[in-house]
Amino acid sequence: MKSLSTMKNRFIRSTAAALLPFLILVLCPTPFWGGTGTFKDGEFDFCVSVRFEATEAQLAQIRTAFTNASQILADATDGQHRFGTIKIVNNSGASQSAEYWVNPGAGRAYATQGKYGVRGEHVMLYFDSNFQALNGANGDAYTIAHEHAHHAYGVLDEYSGPGGNAECAAPPDTADLNYCLMDNYFTRGGRAGGGSTYTLKEFCVAANHDPNENTWQHHVHEQSCWELIAAHPTRSANAPANLPNTEPPAAHAVTFEEGFANLRSVLCIDRSGSMNSQNRMTFARSAARIFVDSITLSEFFSGSVEPPEFALSSFSSGATLDRPLTTDTASIKSGIASLSAGGLTNIGGGLQRSLETLMAQPERSCDEVIILLGDGDHNTGTHPQSVVPSLIEQHVTVISVGLGTGLSTSGQQVLRSIATQTGGRYFAVTNSFDLAGLFFRLAAETSGKGLLANAPLPLLPDAVHEIPLQVEEGAASVTFGLAVEVESDLANLELISPSSQVITFGTPEAGVEFHSDANFRLMVVDVPEPGQWIMRVTASSSASGGMVEPMAMVDHDSVQLIVDVPEGDINYPTPLFIEATLRYRGQIVTDVDMTADITRPDGQTVTVVFRDDGTGGDRIPGDGIYAATFTNFSGEGAYTINVSASTNEGSVTFEGESLFEDQPSSSIPVPALTRTGTDTAIVVGAPVSQLNLSTESALAVNPQTGLLEQTVTVTNPSGATAEAILLTVTNLPSGARWYSSTDTTGNNLKFDSPLAPGDSVVLKLEYYLPTRDTSYTPNLSVSATTPDTPVDPAGTVLQISRQERRNDTHVIEFITVPGRQYMVQYRDGMDESTPWINSPAIIMATSTRVMWVDDGPPKTKSKPSESSSRFYRVILLPDNNS
Repeated sequence: MKSLSTMKNRFIRSTAAALLPFLILVLCPTPFWGGTGTFKDGEFDFCVSVRFEATEAQLAQIRTAFTNASQILADATDGQHRFGTIKIVNNSGASQSAEYWVNPGAGRAYATQGKYGVRGEHVMLYFDSNFQALNGANGDAYTIAHEHAHHAYGVLDEYSGPGGNAECAAPPDTADLNYCLMDNYFTRGGRAGGGSTYTLKEFCVAANHDPNENTWQHHVHEQSCWELIAAHPTRSANAPANLPNTEPPAAHAVTFEEGFANLRSVLCIDRSGSMNSQNRMTFARSAARIFVDSITLSEFFSGSVEPPEFALSSFSSGATLDRPLTTDTASIKSGIASLSAGGLTNIGGGLQRSLETLMAQPERSCDEVIILLGDGDHNTGTHPQSVVPSLIEQHVTVISVGLGTGLSTSGQQVLRSIATQTGGRYFAVTNSFDLAGLFFRLAAETSGKGLLANAPLPLLPDAVHEIPLQVEEGAASVTFGLAVEVESDLANLELISPSSQVITFGTPEAGVEFHSDANFRLMVVDVPEPGQWIMRVTASSSASGGMVEPMAMVDHDSVQLIVDVPEGDINYPTPLFIEATLRYRGQIVTDVDMTADITRPDGQTVTVVFRDDGTGGDRIPGDGIYAATFTNFSGEGAYTINVSASTNEGSVTFEGESLFEDQPSSSIPVPALTRTGTDTAIVVGAPVSQLNLSTESALAVNPQTGLLEQTVTVTNPSGATAEAILLTVTNLPSGARWYSSTDTTGNNLKFDSPLAPGDSVVLKLEYYLPTRDTSYTPNLSVSATTPDTPVDPAGTVLQISRQERRNDTHVIEFITVPGRQYMVQYRDGMDESTPWINSPAIIMATSTRVMWVDDGPPKTKSKPSESSSRFYRVILLPDNNS
């Protein structure tokens, strides 16, 4: 493998900058910590990633703005909070762990909502707009303090709301107005009417907060900024007893350090006796090698990048540092190979050893991560929670993985708590082989790459799997790979480029590098052609039928999908709330198609759709922060959320805060791209909800429609209500269609009606088979799901040419255009104000006339005979090809 450059990232050593006379700048030559932002004793310590190669003069401007912003933050918090130590990483380093990005050029600043200290979350600033004193001497500092309040406390804007322009304090403005930093400090207070003095330098309290109740802060939180800050679980401050103190606090010093930005990862592997079960140790060793090799190979063509460093620690009854931090991947992998299982489970000891190897480095990086793998509850030695304060103080992120079924719910909560407290995340897998795909995913996320594919498939003899992958324009490289469950099944890997070039694993090709291991293969393509690539995986004739995991990750200027479960420990029946954002060049993307498959402890997967329209749990419409709410629980334990996001033709990056309308919008077009992301929630106290499916009749031809019909019954034997029902058919013959399907895959039927414990519903299903072969047996499965939000379809209302009611059925007939899609709507009763209800199945016309029979569920929620009067209409849906 090509040797990576040993040159350090270019860091600019700084000299004292010109500051306000009353402030002191301290430059500390020796870094003491690394990683994501922390908060302790009223001080915020964090890293800043400058996304270009800044000159010394530009770095001095950045330091000045942050120093002054610290004084404004101290003023707003009545002297309780300030910036402590800030590490500045020049030339785009530490992208994942930096709390602030300073981008080149002009743009509108914006921040996360309370995600300070979370790996991958950051505030966006622009050098030309936010560090040039365009709005007076303190404009830049006020902007940083304003965005920091969003990022650190989750307070929202007080200058706008659902209705547009708003204000924290009722007009008229006065020169000494001191109400809220989250209001429009550019135009209100002392700057109203063209003034030059900034006076909106406090946080509002209940007594002077938003009397009109029309700001975003009130709309979302229904309380003042100070009330929200005072209740923050980890970064609180004492709210003033009355109005805030308008006098500024004493001047203080801010410490600046150079940032060192190469990625340092410590693999911390469980080697307790239970790791001998179900080949866990074998697959853990393989997964650890995939992690190391994927990160290393993905940097193959990045000659100017500081090589990633790895260390290996492990734990059973005791804990050992098996390999110190090094760039020698052969040494790390030899240590991985020597791991053997036996003894108890000392998770805290493993974390302590991992932390010590990072702390021992003479120069700490801003990008330090521990990957913790455990298969059981901690039961000896140092408790892992006791190590967390040191991990936080040292800015080290932990990403934890729970393996198998030996972890209790409380044990999973411990692993998740360690991760979330340090800015990381928790993942759970029950099958040992699933570690392969998970550790490839962790390699992608840890190194700032974006995941394209990560889904296991069966590998039968001579099987050929072709996996389409969208690679966007501008990608620096793509790493493709596959892992097999059985070593002897190691399959052939080929790539087909968008221009139909075939690249075969192991065949020399310019701009392509390969790596092979006992049970996985990796290949990286430099500057890949944009468009749809195909991964072709071909099994040998002797394949055993085990699983294969196709994998792919792309390196493109910090494009990433961030999935977040703010409240990861859920006490049933509290809903599970999920947020997700797609980022392009570090900026949030709007107009995205986003869904999640949530795998429950019972193994069933339920699909939910995310929203960014201010409904369904979404807080602010159109800001690119998508939200979904899930309540379809079944049992206690880990719920794994796998999110898929893809852009549309109209996808752009978020324009930034409207507070900065005098600056260019940050909105730029986003190319066609896809990403996947994962997070995990732990649910406590949820009853098991499992639906049963029974077949009531064999397939029979309906002479009226020419379709094959079958009746099934779905029963809910559990103690929890199923909010909706999802049926899936998996073995449709070639040329056949499931007329009951309610989505574009043609394989799923969603019946949006609740099924209470002990209840059942009879569904009549329809199939089209060209042969009308009634011996076909559909392979059906059923699971509980969540209902969709009803959407009135766009289209043209058509006339019904004939209708007839026959006992338990109602027949309608209408003229159609072959190839066009139609939807039937119905409503019960004579009241014309009653909303129309969509029949869930989309009708694809195959002739010039369609006969549609309403015989009850799933086409409608009840039989026509159960309604005194039922009315119908037909919608011709828009032609997407026109």
